[in-house]
Amino acid sequence: MTALEQVIDNLNFRRRLFKQDEYDIDNLSETDKTELLDWIDGCLSPENISADGERSATEQKRLRIMYEKAAKELGCDDIYNYWTNYWQIAIVRESKKKGKDMEIVVMIATAILTYKFWEKTQMLEKLDDYLQKMKRK
Repeated sequence: MTALEQVIDNLNFRRRLFKQDEYDIDNLSETDKTELLDWIDGCLSPENISADGERSATEQKRLRIMYEKAAKELGCDDIYNYWTNYWQIAIVRESKKKGKDMEIVVMIATAILTYKFWEKTQMLEKLDDYLQKMKRK
């Protein structure tokens, strides 16, 4: 069983508990891949990977390797910078569409991407809202 199959198996077990649609490894849409990468990213947080200090170092290493391999199978070579890279790509794409109007957003986003992850998440949500509004204009 590949790392991605293990991750999807585990996640599908949880999704069945909540009567949610399961992922089909043979038919993953781009949205499915993004959701899986989000979940993997969350699983790799220090609190989750260590189970708040309850997991052994050996088990943590095994899980880290499995999640990293699963991310690579989904096409993400660097899961630890997944969100940073995702947002940089999105910002550059939008700035090319909007031209000079987006220069300030690019500067702000660059500053945001240097903060700690939990701070980035809150600020990036606001930036995402802003980018969505810009798309509507």
